Amino acid sequence: MVFIVAFLIPSIPVEGADHEWVATDYEGSCRQIGFKIHNDSIQVAENSTFSFAFFFRQLPENSGLVGNLIEHEAETTNNHVSVLSFVSERVGNIWKIEVDWLFSACSQRFVGPTCHASFQLELMVGAS
Repeated sequence: MVFIVAFLIPSIPVEGADHEWVATDYEGSCRQIGFKIHNDSIQVAENSTFSFAFFFRQLPENSGLVGNLIEHEAETTNNHVSVLSFVSERVGNIWKIEVDWLFSACSQRFVGPTCHASFQLELMVGAS
């Protein structure tokens, strides 16, 4: 028996143009442990709900982050990392995001107890 689970979050519609979201300008202590977002997974809806897959180079699995950018709400889909704080601000086609992460006792052996990530999600209009 096979079970398939999918998350569907519509992207912001941009009529007549291809578009995609990309993560840029990584800053903070999480850079040292290889924090990175899978750009091909970023979804941002008109109502500011979002999701994307991310990873830390020193941890063995990918995680997902889902939430609402306007409400400053986010949670992970992984039991080994959680969100301590999440702040986002929209400036034009860019969301500036600050996240403080808390790692599980098991993960702390590889990455420490917490780290801070600062990055931007940028809407690339006309990208293919």
